[in-house]
Order: sequence, then C-alpha cells, then structure tokens
Amino acid sequence: MELYEVLSPSGREAAMVEFIKEKAERAGFSCRADAFGNLICEKGGTGKKLTIECGMDTVCIMKTAETKDGMLKIGVPDSKMAGNLAGSKVQFQNKTVGVIRCGKTEKIEDFDLSVDIGETDREAAAKKVPTGEFGTVVCDKTETGRFIFGNGVSTYAPIETVLRVMEKCENKNVSFVFTAQKKFAGRGIKALLGGYDTDYFVSVNSAVEDENVKCGGGAVVIIKDKSTVLSVSARKCLIESGKKVQLAATEENLYAELPQICGNGAMSGCVCLPVRDKDKPYEGCMKDDIESAAELLLNFCGRYDKIN
Repeated sequence: MELYEVLSPSGREAAMVEFIKEKAERAGFSCRADAFGNLICEKGGTGKKLTIECGMDTVCIMKTAETKDGMLKIGVPDSKMAGNLAGSKVQFQNKTVGVIRCGKTEKIEDFDLSVDIGETDREAAAKKVPTGEFGTVVCDKTETGRFIFGNGVSTYAPIETVLRVMEKCENKNVSFVFTAQKKFAGRGIKALLGGYDTDYFVSVNSAVEDENVKCGGGAVVIIKDKSTVLSVSARKCLIESGKKVQLAATEENLYAELPQICGNGAMSGCVCLPVRDKDKPYEGCMKDDIESAAELLLNFCGRYDKIN
C-alpha cells in the first residue's frame, strides 16, 4: 500500500490526514479534524456508538545545528527512543534524505544523534537543511515472505488494519478516529477525549513480540496496559470476535483507559498487532496478523451493541 510512503511526523500529520480522509470519504464517511489535528470519520448513526482509534504519527526529529564535518545535529521528543534510531533513514520536510548516526557520550544513557546527508562541511550542510526544520523516519517498507519490514511499521500496520475495517464496515454507528501526536505522550488522544462522546472505544496499536506474544499468533487483545485493567465485557466480546487471538498484559501505556477517565465512562478495549523488534530499525509485522486483526474488528463492529 502507498500508505507506507506517507510521512507523518508528530505534530505535522497533514499528509497522512489527507491520505486517510480520501479513503474514508470513498467509503462513505464524513470527515472532520479537530483543533489538535485528530481526524474523525463518521456516518452519523443513531444507535450505540463504537469508536475505533489508532495513532497516525511517526517519530519526529528536528535539526538543531551543524557540525564542522557536515553532519546535522538533531533532537527527538522521546529520549527513550533515541538509542534505537541509529542507522534509520530519515527525510526532512524539504525532501532532504539522510541516515541517523549515533556518537558516543560521557553518559551511557545519553545519545549524540546526528544525520549524515552526504555533505563534508558545515556551510554546505547549513544551506541544505535550515535549523529548526522537522523531519521523520522513513518507513522504507520491504515485503518478504509473510512479513512486512520497515522503520515505523508499528505505526503503519495498525493504520492499514483500521483502513481495511473502514472500507468494509456497514454499521453507521461505528466511527473511526486517527489521533495526532500520540508519540508526544498521547497529546492528541487526550485532547480528543476531553469533549468526545462514545459508548464503546477500541484502540488499535502494536505490541512487542516476546515469549507471550508471537508474530503469526493472530490479533492481540490486551487484558491490561500500564495504567489499568480494561473493560472485562468489551474484552470478552473482542476475544469472541476473532478466530485467532492472543491475550497479553503490557507495561506500555496504550491510552486505552482514557475514555473511562476523560470521557463518559465508555467501555474500552485494545487490539494490538505483534511486532518484531518494535521501536528498532526495520520492525517486522506479519501480513497474516494484519488480516486477523482486521477480521476481529470487523466482527466486533457487528456485535458490540449486544454487550451487557
């Protein structure tokens, strides 16, 4: 899909919004964006409302300076992610492409990140990319065997999953929300739910492949995330909606509990795709798991309003 070629750095998701909006309108949805950049796609049904949500932003970088040997110094919003960016291909908004290099620092927990854009002196680098210019990691998707590999696949694969559901969903009471700046501590989804009303809420995300969650094992239904145990009745309905389901608890904050905290107490659940080497260069996601998650969610769209 051309989806994987759309650049969508946190806070600057306009290209992804336009891409998704075109797909949604073709499927009969009315689309609107809120002040924070979240895209809301609805058909205007009058029954119990289900919202399916996923984030649409990728890792954001910003040029802060140049080095004497032509490298671009960069900053990233999440220091925890910095150590995994070395070797990643990136593109700035002015189309300049480079590769992230990681130098040594006095503190082992710190990372000295720069982008190699093929220049050899400070002046040439300064002309090519202005200070303050934003960019993002390029997915550079590769398909081989049953896998999709690429930088940021853990963001793109959930979007692909939700778009598949949107194209086939005939229930007018199901809305789809693509949240902005989710990688900035969930700012977009937190801003959305301050004034958004829904009866059921399912967040679509990704999960780290480990001894409990396996690629090829099907969709992952989250029992609890870092913050809270998710709705038992919604979780039961999600599990029963899939043919191939894995259950998992995670120490990540997936923000799936927010409808209970910020909203009107909506029942919430979370469906994830297992991802190999999540948050590292060239993550891997299986096509079978994308199909499994899409099928589960589509079935859930037809039965959620029967939850007691």
